[in-house]
Amino acid sequence: MIRASRAAPARAALVLAIALLAAGPVLAAGEAPPATATAAEAAEAAEGDVLSRARALATSDQRPEAIALLRAHLEAHPEDSDARVLLGIVLSWQGDYPAARKELEQVLDGRPDHGDALPALIRVELWSGNALRAEELARNALLGHPDDTTLLVLHAQAQRTLRRDSDALADLERALRIDPGDTLARDLRDAILDSRRLWTARLYYTLDLFDKQREPWNEVSVSLKRDTQYGPVLVKYWHAVRFDTHSDQFEIEAYPRIRPGTYLFLQAGFSPDAGLYPTYRAAGDVYQALPWSFEISAGYRRLGFDDPVDIYTGALAKYLGDWLLWSRLYLTPDEIGTSVSFQVGFRRYFGEGVDWVGLRYGHGTGPELITLGEVELLDSDTVLFEAVKTLGPHWEVGVEAGYARDEQLSGDLLSRFTLGLGLSYRF
Repeated sequence: MIRASRAAPARAALVLAIALLAAGPVLAAGEAPPATATAAEAAEAAEGDVLSRARALATSDQRPEAIALLRAHLEAHPEDSDARVLLGIVLSWQGDYPAARKELEQVLDGRPDHGDALPALIRVELWSGNALRAEELARNALLGHPDDTTLLVLHAQAQRTLRRDSDALADLERALRIDPGDTLARDLRDAILDSRRLWTARLYYTLDLFDKQREPWNEVSVSLKRDTQYGPVLVKYWHAVRFDTHSDQFEIEAYPRIRPGTYLFLQAGFSPDAGLYPTYRAAGDVYQALPWSFEISAGYRRLGFDDPVDIYTGALAKYLGDWLLWSRLYLTPDEIGTSVSFQVGFRRYFGEGVDWVGLRYGHGTGPELITLGEVELLDSDTVLFEAVKTLGPHWEVGVEAGYARDEQLSGDLLSRFTLGLGLSYRF
């Protein structure tokens, strides 16, 4: 908050205004002030009006106008530290960090403990990537004001950027002991604690039901994920029951980051019995972020059945605020030709982007088990609804419900209903 630099005159002006309202009508535009108003009080009122107008402009997406107003005011009143601090803050909102730093440092040169200029300068250093400088400024300020919760939170933000989470948590715990209602301190503490939960265990069950006399399919998967500095790594175990046959599969997945905006998806798996799953499977994709919130990917899959299946795939995604729109194409060549399949869908994210709901539609051919060890490619249309919801800092639940119409070798259409339920625990 910007504090007035002349508290006593401001109170005098307020008392004067109340007295005028009680005594008679408001002055008409252009009338001279009453004889009881001094020149200093009139200047104080004009200065406050400039700051109010500048704040209103800055908070209503008219920051260039606010900057121009404040600069014109400071040409006439260069000693107005509150106006200069406000100018520095608005410049920082515009991303002009050098200019913001210059204005705020000018104020601090004359008033090293200015209650608004110092936090604003610390934020400028944080936002401009100078976490070491921000940490130094906040640490030195805390020597004189150890119970200032704003400085404690800013120091914690700098510590977190510098990967000193333990020190940041100590600052935030102190801030919350001083002010238990400090939402910024609580949210940052919870975010740090959440980021330190690097493991996720997940259990998922899927049931497929059919409209004709056919036994249901059951599948259970258990996975363990570890977040690393290079990207997440997962190990998975699958167990399927179909036609009274049990089968197992083991997989490992990784999502290594190559550079900002570029990462990979790598997968390898095998089935010791090769009953319902392929003897082996391998997959790889490269993902690349593009301007205007687009993302593209291209990849390859190989399924090691008795007659191996090669699949080439590409995808395009677009982020629109809280929405993700995506599509993926599959090309599967064989001795007859190349079959084409595709999927399209969307997701709607909520809150911090962890909870979401989505819908996908797929059409084309896909590997379908006919007899053990034999794969045929049949036409299929699938619609699937998915949702994920977090339950506190540790738990997450996922659900899916879908419908598919699969073409059989006989020419008949088989309707398949899919229900899925999953539970994840982060620790």
